[in-house]
Amino acid sequence: MVNVLPRMPEVDVPTDVEARFAKAWRVASGQETPAPFAGAVISQRYIVIMTPGRTLMIQPCPPPNSMSPQHVQAIEKIAPAGSPLNIAVIAFTQLDSLMETERKAIPFFGYLLGLSYIGHTVVVFEGHPTAFKAGCRNADLLIVDAAMVPHLQGDWTAAAWSVMRSGADILVFGRDGKVKRLKRVVK
Repeated sequence: MVNVLPRMPEVDVPTDVEARFAKAWRVASGQETPAPFAGAVISQRYIVIMTPGRTLMIQPCPPPNSMSPQHVQAIEKIAPAGSPLNIAVIAFTQLDSLMETERKAIPFFGYLLGLSYIGHTVVVFEGHPTAFKAGCRNADLLIVDAAMVPHLQGDWTAAAWSVMRSGADILVFGRDGKVKRLKRVVK
């Protein structure tokens, strides 16, 4: 069994980390088409996970028009669909843990799929200091797994706000993934 306890994994530190995150944002937003998926449909949306090896892992969302109105309503409590947001997510992205099950490594993974499904652009990474600003650059919302907070750099909120868009928010999810555990961090 793979260890899915959140921690800061060892990461590769390529010289083009900004370019890799720029590509991740383009793919997640639909501006760049990922390698074809078997059975992919037109208007399919994707979450992009930047692995510690700095490769892109593409996760398709539910097919268009497949989520129930009740599920969409729950997702819109986090970020309404009316104005698409760039959402950076800091979570445990160790590849072997993700391959075993995304939902154990990232308990609120279903919310992330839903956020992308309703039109938001979602990029997930581990929050390592060598990629922190690149991963948060131009985000409107940063969602952080509460279990990753102790592993982040001490000034992580200031570092995030220094590169996020004006008026950006930071939300911290509890490991149970329930909205009631959501804590808003104010600037």
